[in-house]
Amino acid sequence: MRRRTLLAGLGALSAGCLGSSAPHTSSTPSSTETSGTPTSTVTPPSTTSPPCERRTETPSTDSTGATASDGEYKVGGLTNSTSTTGSSGTPVPEPAVKFSAAVVDDVVSEESPGAIELKLMNRSSTTQTVFAGTVPPFGTVFADSVEGDEFLLWREYEEEGCITFSEDGLVICDIGSLTELHPCQSITHRYDILPSSTTHHPEYTVPPGPGTFRITGSLDYEADGAQESELSFEIQFSLDAVE
Repeated sequence: MRRRTLLAGLGALSAGCLGSSAPHTSSTPSSTETSGTPTSTVTPPSTTSPPCERRTETPSTDSTGATASDGEYKVGGLTNSTSTTGSSGTPVPEPAVKFSAAVVDDVVSEESPGAIELKLMNRSSTTQTVFAGTVPPFGTVFADSVEGDEFLLWREYEEEGCITFSEDGLVICDIGSLTELHPCQSITHRYDILPSSTTHHPEYTVPPGPGTFRITGSLDYEADGAQESELSFEIQFSLDAVE
């Protein structure tokens, strides 16, 4: 079983992250990325009144021309479920923030990684402040297999939060981040499923093999003067070996 090592407060990293007197760091979504496939998108706030559900959006599927026969894995069978509870632990029937997930590249190959897109959308008429870990708003995204193995879905985490890969393991600062979502605004992040030939920290990012995997996470959000809500999500998807 390969497990991630989460170390907080080591050496200079501890002084730089955990030594902060503020409990949270402010962060706003960024749509500036390096060349190549965009890994983040942010829709502007709506100039009209909600409901936002009337909008129909299609995931930004990208392709490099790779087919399943060219790849190492085929990504499929994605399902996701969510639940939202209030500060008292009771379910929230109509949550202000909606979570969704989609496969946007279903072939994992040397030429092109597979990819899953995670999205948050503020469906309410008030600004919502989302509190999450050091890499906003979804944190470091690991997928666990039913056998207990796991791998890290890739993006440039070190550019987005207080996180680093070291000889001692994956080091993540024990701090949080705040992201504001205005009415009908959404933020979307792309997470890559890398091939076995990758040089991006393969000890963490290479899938252990074909199978069914699960991603779980949670985040808190609130409007000014309103009670805090907790959104929990679970995603399941499959990696099928290409013969």
